[in-house]
Amino acid sequence: MPPYDPDLLDALEGCVVGRVSGTVWRQVLAPSSVTRSNLRGGRWNPSGVETLYCSLDPLTAASEIDNLLAAQPVPIKRQRLTYPVRTQISRVADLRSHPWGSTFAYEFDLDDAEQCQMIGAAASWLGCGALVIPSLRSDGDNLAILVANLASGDFFESDESYDYPPGPPSGVSYQPLTPVETGLS
Repeated sequence: MPPYDPDLLDALEGCVVGRVSGTVWRQVLAPSSVTRSNLRGGRWNPSGVETLYCSLDPLTAASEIDNLLAAQPVPIKRQRLTYPVRTQISRVADLRSHPWGSTFAYEFDLDDAEQCQMIGAAASWLGCGALVIPSLRSDGDNLAILVANLASGDFFESDESYDYPPGPPSGVSYQPLTPVETGLS
C-alpha cells in the first residue's frame, strides 16, 4: 500500500486524460540545455523524481524564470532563451478546472511546496506522464513532465532557440497542448 491518502489517489486518477500533444514552452538560462530536467526537487517533484518543467505559453515560461531570478541572492546575468518543445505524453493529470472536463477534486494549497511535492510523488507512483498545473507566477499554466513515466511513443523534443524576450517568434506556428485521446465523453 502506498503512503498516499486514498482520496488523493482517487482525485488524481479522476483527472487523468488519455494523451496530450502539442507545443509547450521553456525558458532557460544559457548555456543550459532545454531538455535538462530537475532531479533535485522543485515545486511539484520531490528529490529523485526527474521532472522537466514547461509552460503552456511562452509568457508563463518567462514569468517562471523571472521569479527564479528574483529569488537569487546574487544577480544572474546570463542570456535567457525561449524554446518551443513539441510533446506527446500519455496519462496526463490535469490539476486545473479545465474545459476538457476534468476538475481536481482534492483540496490543496498551491503555495504549500511540501503538499505540491506530495501530489507530484503520488502522480509519479500512479504512472502519470505529466501534470498540468496552474502557475503561481502568472495567469497561465505549466506542464511538469515526469520523465521516468513516459510511455512508448511519448516524447518531448525541442526545436531551434529564440532569444528573449519571450513570445511566439513571428512567423512560427505551433500547436497548443490539446487532448488526443481521452476517457472523457
